[in-house]
Amino acid sequence: MIKLNIGKHCIETELRRQHNRSLSEYFRSESDKERLEEDIDMLTTALKQLDFAHLRSRYPELAGGHDDADVSLSKVGQDQIAITVNGKAVGCRL
Repeated sequence: MIKLNIGKHCIETELRRQHNRSLSEYFRSESDKERLEEDIDMLTTALKQLDFAHLRSRYPELAGGHDDADVSLSKVGQDQIAITVNGKAVGCRL
């Protein structure tokens, strides 16, 4: 599971930031490569497959500016990801 901070920007921007951060960390010699590979894979899938305009319009918390929202991205099964907002699954994608 990856915690997302959408207090200052939308979910799409946060996923891109997390993806770039994970890639940078991956190439450091002391990093946990296995965990980072899983994170990078999950973030790449989310960036390629999620309909961000739909998510932002349907779930205002994902549009950014919600410091109090607890948002996370997780992998469900082999090829499915889920977005959770305040404990409620709001989006899944194969």
